[in-house]
Amino acid sequence: MKKKSSKKATLALQRVPLKYFFPHASTLCLAGSFNEWNEAGASLQPVGDGYWAIEIDLAPGRHEFRLIVDGVWIDVPDAVEHVENPFGSRNAVLLVAPAT
Repeated sequence: MKKKSSKKATLALQRVPLKYFFPHASTLCLAGSFNEWNEAGASLQPVGDGYWAIEIDLAPGRHEFRLIVDGVWIDVPDAVEHVENPFGSRNAVLLVAPAT
């Protein structure tokens, strides 16, 4: 008799590029449901002309996040979707589709 595998299939992580315009920032970080809201977990790098960028590996699904600009948590200005959070501000929502 064959034994069924108890391991669940894991979905492949997707590389997600993010880019934001903050010309006067000296630091820009990303905190969200994917890194336990760790404000030091994902630092964006300046890429020129006031833009900051990062590529992060995310599992398929729904992820909420916020930006931290020079130590201040802010709403993501150009997010397609936002949800209210318990702190009176809004988290951006990022949907990551499974690879095809």
